[in-house]
Amino acid sequence: MDTFARIESPPATSVLLAALLRLMRGIDGRGGHGVVAGMFMSADELRGAFRAVRPHLEFGDRHRAELAAAEALTPGYRAFGEAGARATARAEGCRFVATVLDAVTDLSNR
Repeated sequence: MDTFARIESPPATSVLLAALLRLMRGIDGRGGHGVVAGMFMSADELRGAFRAVRPHLEFGDRHRAELAAAEALTPGYRAFGEAGARATARAEGCRFVATVLDAVTDLSNR
């Protein structure tokens, strides 16, 4: 799927929440840390990033979801002086959204 494409059939809220629970299983306990989308993050960071992307995914706008994820994972990344740092933050946002959509696809195929 093209990064800037709309999601053909936007996932329902219940499916997105089930995907969040699936991702939370990879993190040890409520206040623990773990690796999600190749990034080390806490349960609170995961919930915050998920909260930022959920409305955009429900609407079917993957591009805005990726921007919201980048901002949630790296606050103020747009103000970074180095283009490489901005690109890294954007790549993390893209990876996070792709991981959420993979979890949604796995749940939908069951």
